[in-house]
Amino acid sequence: MVISKVAVILRIDVDNPYGWQTQKKKVLNYLRLNWWFPAIKKLGYLKFLDELLNDLEARGIPAAFFFTKFTAPKNLESYEKYEVGAHLISARNYKEFLKELNYISKKLHRKIQGFTKHGSGKLKLCRTHTPKYEPDKYIDWAQKANLKYFLGNSENPEEKQFFAGNVLVYPSAFWIHKNYRADKYTINWLAEESKNRDIIVLLHPYNWAMNKQVRKDYEKIMDKIDNFTTLKCVLKE
Repeated sequence: MVISKVAVILRIDVDNPYGWQTQKKKVLNYLRLNWWFPAIKKLGYLKFLDELLNDLEARGIPAAFFFTKFTAPKNLESYEKYEVGAHLISARNYKEFLKELNYISKKLHRKIQGFTKHGSGKLKLCRTHTPKYEPDKYIDWAQKANLKYFLGNSENPEEKQFFAGNVLVYPSAFWIHKNYRADKYTINWLAEESKNRDIIVLLHPYNWAMNKQVRKDYEKIMDKIDNFTTLKCVLKE
């Protein structure tokens, strides 16, 4: 397994199916994440994800989408040309990891090649969420499950990718949201650094739609970066 030419890899973690921009949306989101409220498109299920996907389609930008057990899209055919993976909520042990991985794979009707983790160890984000963030454990599980990659949540985009066995690991990401990015990591820094190596750029659909800073920096990235790829292109047998 080798790594292709350097590029920006857009990672989209889909973890809030209804959002929380109004009280009604907060209630729907809470019910979906905690009590299996149904996925109803007319009520706004994955509305912001659909809008983001349309934007990427219009620009011709590839991306990798990571879904939780609560956020599988209904329009699966729209993701046929994209990499899709699991965004884990419960990850207390390997048995639980496999159960969730297989469940998401079944919902997506795709064999999953890799995953990300919901949360970075600070908050319990829903009833079944395991807040601990233990990347060494996840890398070990990825190897056992014969997966191809794990994308970590650390906030130092200068950390380079590496292989653990046959598993490609990106320990950190360039977070578009500035709450998770040091001031020195500017869009100009990203543009220059991505000429030399692959960098994961992390985005959440709700923040893309509702956070002015995130949307502004997203537009800057679209303007300055011309070397996007996705993980199915990065990994070659």
